[in-house]
Amino acid sequence: MATPITNPDFDHKFIEFYSSLQGKLQELMKTENDVLIMSGEALLGLESALASLVGKNDRVLTITNGEYGDSFADFVKLYGGIPVRVEGENNQRLDAERVEEALDNNKDIRVATFVHCETPSGVINPLEKIAKACQKHGTILIADTVSSLGGIPIDVDKWGIDICLGASQKCLSAPPGLTLISVSKKTWELIDSRRDKI
Repeated sequence: MATPITNPDFDHKFIEFYSSLQGKLQELMKTENDVLIMSGEALLGLESALASLVGKNDRVLTITNGEYGDSFADFVKLYGGIPVRVEGENNQRLDAERVEEALDNNKDIRVATFVHCETPSGVINPLEKIAKACQKHGTILIADTVSSLGGIPIDVDKWGIDICLGASQKCLSAPPGLTLISVSKKTWELIDSRRDKI
């Protein structure tokens, strides 16, 4: 933090530094997907994902058992989408079978949102199982791993997580203010094929 700040538009060393950091984050997330580092706290990544993927009247599976899962539903509405909620108790792990059942019963859902670790309760939800269920149904999964990335092993590619959202200030113990986000090829394709403008 004591290093002099340079202008990344003109500093070639910044490009090398950024690229190197992307590579390290790919290792941490266990992914070959694109990794972006955004200047802003993790809510920026969450909102960006929904703004990019949710259009008017899109039905979005919002999987929630706490405050941060609930906030996904609020953002879905903000961008004109319709949250289809799968809810659990705030202090208990989510049931992956209920997510599978919801996807079976709602074939039109293309995007799902999910929080791996609900910070207020500390509950760790079954990310791998939920990601596999979404992958099976061809549903894009936006996973909030803000409180878990770097503290709990996460395998983005093996589990099939389409958007993995992290942040600098939690398990990584870096200063706050950065969003870390991996984006799958399938996600970019859905963004490119949107009917309405972002």
